[in-house]
Amino acid sequence: MTSITNPIDEVAGNWVVRQAEGPLTELEQAELEAWMAADSRHRGAFLRLQAIQSEVQRLAAVSGERDLRPMRPSSGVFWSYASAAGVVLALVGTASWVIWGAHDRRYVSDLGEVRRVALLDGSNMTLDTDSETRVHFDKTLRSVELRRGEALFEVGRDPSRPFIVEAGGTRIRALGTAFVVRVDDVQVSVTVTEGSVEIDRDGEAPRRLSTNERISDVQGPDAFVQTLKPVETERSLAWRQGLLSFAGEPLANAVVEINRYNRRHIVVSDPVIAAQSIVGVFRATDVESFARTAAAITRSHVVAQGDVIKLVPNTAQQ
Repeated sequence: MTSITNPIDEVAGNWVVRQAEGPLTELEQAELEAWMAADSRHRGAFLRLQAIQSEVQRLAAVSGERDLRPMRPSSGVFWSYASAAGVVLALVGTASWVIWGAHDRRYVSDLGEVRRVALLDGSNMTLDTDSETRVHFDKTLRSVELRRGEALFEVGRDPSRPFIVEAGGTRIRALGTAFVVRVDDVQVSVTVTEGSVEIDRDGEAPRRLSTNERISDVQGPDAFVQTLKPVETERSLAWRQGLLSFAGEPLANAVVEINRYNRRHIVVSDPVIAAQSIVGVFRATDVESFARTAAAITRSHVVAQGDVIKLVPNTAQQ
């Protein structure tokens, strides 16, 4: 058994154990939710320890252990997992690490899906549509490879183990932060929503990005840091709620975004229509409503042809 000296981890561990013992009463559930709502660290600790419990159960199933259960001594300051054979399978302490060693897992979001993942170190990862990551944690490093798509990383503090995201040959090191990384074909973009990150590419001097700063096309020769207003940063994260927010972008750019979430794609061939500005908040997976609204704004009309939705000038002959 290992002593949990962090009081937040202690309370979170007791809640996870209580939950594993059987369904919570309505009063207990309300008490748990109030405790998690009081401080973001409470929710992070609970989700982290809950994830560890799930992983222990999975490993137990693989190894053939059948009577795996969390144990909580009366002192309330210890948390361990034991089997009927008396084997301790996992220990959780202030380092927030599991003694079985490295953790490797692949996470994927489907087209149009937003997927939230609580990582074992207390960090949270939110995947945008059609994204793929490979997570590798060990005792010295926390590494995430973003293979495609976009993800928001809210990084739990652990000075002994750097948190690094790799995307398209670029390494983004968290410096106590939350940030978004996006991969489009061969382009990598980074937006910092809190704290700062260090961006590193082979053969180049590292550069630092701070809150409300964005760098697009990190690998490109014309990459530059853009300073955003807080409202612009927040608007760029609307996808977390399944929404897309536009504030004057060219319709062509908005169409690229909406198409990322849908099998049916909008096509705008007319350059005059494509250049017109679009303003509004749209459901990312409702491509038909977006097309109708865009047609009204640009004074064009919609022509649906299977999985293709065309916006064409009203004067065009079909």
